Amino acid sequence: ALQTLADSYKDFEITLGGVAKFFTDQDKKPIVFTVNSSEIEKLRNDLIETMGAIGITEDKDFEFVPHMTLAFTDSENMEDISLQNDTLEVSGLCLSWGGDLKHFDFGS
Repeated sequence: ALQTLADSYKDFEITLGGVAKFFTDQDKKPIVFTVNSSEIEKLRNDLIETMGAIGITEDKDFEFVPHMTLAFTDSENMEDISLQNDTLEVSGLCLSWGGDLKHFDFGS
């Protein structure tokens, strides 16, 4: 089901926003770039629908923040990273489930 979803998408661009840190109860905190793209929102909605069809529901405990993870750190300091407003091409979907990562390339 997930590969079928990925196959229905073509590569698209995202624009990098600011650097942020997600606050969690884990020792290492994710440092991320926020990203701007209407296509990311569409992909998310399609992903929620596809996952729901196989019995996996959306966790509504956290607000959705489109992002690209840069690193996990226990440091309180964030390096000055200046890629804001640069664009990147998205060519697939990567899902993390527990310790497993699954990659699904978009169709051409």
